[in-house]
Amino acid sequence: MKVLSCLIPALFMLSGCVSDSPEKPTKEVYVSQKDIPSYFDSSIMKDVDWNESPVFSYDSLELRGEEGKVAILSTPWKADTVNKYMWFLFGDSIPSGNFSVIAVKKDTGAVSKALVLPDSKQQGWSIGSVGTAVDRRFDMPAAMSLPSKGL
Repeated sequence: MKVLSCLIPALFMLSGCVSDSPEKPTKEVYVSQKDIPSYFDSSIMKDVDWNESPVFSYDSLELRGEEGKVAILSTPWKADTVNKYMWFLFGDSIPSGNFSVIAVKKDTGAVSKALVLPDSKQQGWSIGSVGTAVDRRFDMPAAMSLPSKGL
């Protein structure tokens, strides 16, 4: 679980986010340090390469991430809008446990919830569990929203 919770935030932030429209101000909604889940170690952020992750093809899909490890369907992000994405985990040792995504803003280091809980507009740290891989791959659909544009 710890591996998954550390790997996912790093990939998540390597995708840029643009605002839905130039005129629409985005909201800055971040959580206080005491509300951040205990499994998130913010010290891993000092080693993040803030360049966008590369795009690669897999099963005729365009994915963004680390080929053979973790990726997300490569589609544009829009700030302050619920977007639906498909996550892909690859390999022989896919971690088990809850699927968590934590957003960290490059310029400020501010932490926010990224996942939108199913059948709700509430945001959360985790949704569902990582299941059994099929052919060394596990797919996880997720609705997500980022509070503002940026990396």
